[in-house]
Amino acid sequence: MSDWWNEISIYDKSLFVIGSIFTVFMFVNLVLLFLGNDGDGNIDEISHDSGVEIFGLKLLTVRSMAAFVSVGAWSTYIFNMADIQPVISTLIGMALGLCASLAVAIMMNAMSKLQSSGNLNYKSTVGKNAEVYLTIPANRRGIGKVSVYMEDRFLECEAVTSSDLELKTGTQVKVIGLYGENILNVENLLE
Repeated sequence: MSDWWNEISIYDKSLFVIGSIFTVFMFVNLVLLFLGNDGDGNIDEISHDSGVEIFGLKLLTVRSMAAFVSVGAWSTYIFNMADIQPVISTLIGMALGLCASLAVAIMMNAMSKLQSSGNLNYKSTVGKNAEVYLTIPANRRGIGKVSVYMEDRFLECEAVTSSDLELKTGTQVKVIGLYGENILNVENLLE
């Protein structure tokens, strides 16, 4: 090992050390990401808040810069070891580092689109048809339940009706509004 290290140039040594440091940094960042630490309050806060945005992608973030330096350093080192001129290998390394930075920006942009609040928007049910699951008492005297298609799935939701007649199980109804924040106001489709 010491013979190899002593035979390579200072430029190749610096590429090796820089590439190693940034590779370890990226690996630790990846492990923390898989463990659920998305960086709230830590290093990745810089990456989400301060990035140069080009075509909707944040390119100058901590992760993308680490990818640029790591891939750029390693590819330049490899091309130097293949006896390609240092200027050409550096240009190739920079181009490959830029590609890695762009790939990280695209992946982070795609992952950020996967986030959701997890809250149900009951307003989206207004105007939709539903089926009574548990009898709904007349004149808002009690709460029943309906099965309704909301946000790409069937859900059981609490419901009331202003009708003078109770709505029995199996009755087809239409959501006409909300009663409070999450109780559906329904009416019989046949009325």
